[in-house]
Amino acid sequence: MWSLKRQSQTILDNVNEDRVPSPLRRAATGFFSNFVPNGLRSGAPSSAPSTPPLPPPAAPVKDNTPPPSPASKLLCVYPPKAGEVQELEGLLEICFPYGEEPPLASDFSLASLKRSLQERHRTYRSLDSTFVLTITSASNPTEVTYAICVRCPLFPENDDNDDPDSKNEETLYLADGPTQCCLCLLSPYPFFGLFFKVLYGIAVLWNTKRREALKARNDKSASDKMAIMLEKPLGMLDFVEVFQGVMERLKDMQIPSMGGWSRMVLSPKVTALAFHRPHNASLAVERRHLLLEYAAPTLFGLLSVDQVLFLLGCLCSERKVLVVSDHVNIVSSCVLALITLLHPLQWAGPVITVLPPRLDELLEAPVPLIAGRVSINSASICNFSTLDRPMKDVIEMNMDQNSLHMHEEDLITYHELKLPECDELVHELDPYSELLFGKHDAPDFPTVQQDEACKIMCARIHHHIESMCALAMADKDGGILIGSDSPDDVFSSFSSPSRGSITRLGAQRRCSAMVADYIHRFQETQMFSMFSLQAHDTQNESDEGEIERDDSEYDGNVDEEYHYDVDGISYEVHSNGNRKD
Repeated sequence: MWSLKRQSQTILDNVNEDRVPSPLRRAATGFFSNFVPNGLRSGAPSSAPSTPPLPPPAAPVKDNTPPPSPASKLLCVYPPKAGEVQELEGLLEICFPYGEEPPLASDFSLASLKRSLQERHRTYRSLDSTFVLTITSASNPTEVTYAICVRCPLFPENDDNDDPDSKNEETLYLADGPTQCCLCLLSPYPFFGLFFKVLYGIAVLWNTKRREALKARNDKSASDKMAIMLEKPLGMLDFVEVFQGVMERLKDMQIPSMGGWSRMVLSPKVTALAFHRPHNASLAVERRHLLLEYAAPTLFGLLSVDQVLFLLGCLCSERKVLVVSDHVNIVSSCVLALITLLHPLQWAGPVITVLPPRLDELLEAPVPLIAGRVSINSASICNFSTLDRPMKDVIEMNMDQNSLHMHEEDLITYHELKLPECDELVHELDPYSELLFGKHDAPDFPTVQQDEACKIMCARIHHHIESMCALAMADKDGGILIGSDSPDDVFSSFSSPSRGSITRLGAQRRCSAMVADYIHRFQETQMFSMFSLQAHDTQNESDEGEIERDDSEYDGNVDEEYHYDVDGISYEVHSNGNRKD
């Protein structure tokens, strides 16, 4: 473990260990192995080390290879598990995506932090200080661990709210330590509204403790000068004490049931955190709801709806999609939003919300993937691209410029990558997109009206993809023939027609050659194969349940009663044939 220029140090915690299985025990191959699948890492999986060393061993570096990220140091883990520290080291380079010269952490004044604890959306708005990573279980792809990260000041050299006359005194009073750290909370629950506030709460308590210590020191009389000189300055152990205290209270906090509420007291001096768990039909629906609540406003605020739908069309064709921005929060949010909008499909390739520079070779792997990349000053450079040269089958989206970069061969097939009936869906969603697109810089974004518009857009996109899946399933099962002009009653059972939806294709049976070609290519994807298998399994379970219910109704053991009137006389007939007047 190393430190570099007093900058990069990381603190991690895994909450509610007693009630939630530890994400570190979900796979025997180690934490970093779950972040990057075996098939994409160099070397055979059996011979690959469980955790790559950090920093990577010295090797000849090509001129066009980005410099390695600075060495980071793991400061503290809660709950303390000595055997898991080595596995966690694989996360260190991801926690500092800006390298050796990260931008200053903004909005970390005491007043701003306290306001963030009370406001609903403020915790999502720090572009350079908050982000989310995802780690998929090696044994179960549907099992995902979320790493909620906040990069905050630790021993800052300058504090914007300090009295200019006291800056030098505070710098001398604080122990020598890293200027900033990254707090990383691991959980299988996407409770971003709670977890971001908990991490901000740690920053509030630490900021308050620093100021109180400095004020107490300044209030001492000159006669106590010797005592002041001998007084031990605040150091890393003091911060770890604050960190562990908050984590203990979070661990003791009860996870509410669906639709329930829970409270967490950070400190008597700080407003208690209130957490409301949405009332959803299942954990899968809840996860989708929480992910889109966190990530979708950022996506629709930065990209026009036609660009969003084009990226979804590329993902349904299993192309590689690279999301680029100057801001790590934008990168991670947009990647999460895109994969969640694919419902009911499940992305079959790797999902890397923040791609480390040394893993650029993953873009050349012959598998579909979606990844985010943090660039530097890309917003100010026209037609900026993070790729040395355009790569075939790699679609690069610059979020700061709302611009696409594609290989020449992919540009020729641009229209073939668009979702069926995409233009009509764009026209339908335009009124809602106007409320969001380009408004992300507003301090109150997203408003209640914008949040509702975002939910409508997500629901409508989900319905469109569900209709596409139903059309592909019906064609695969022989229920309909794409491109035929015969009426179809089978497809109408999948979904009701609506304006701008490809469900109309099932009713009218007028499917263009381009739509038919897209559906046929979609049927060859791994995502559709997974969806098809799941649909058939669900249908088989439903059929078995109906058979069991039929058997229970006619097994001769159920005493059924029927009541009817004849000529004003009431009769009660039992299933055994007896009649009572």
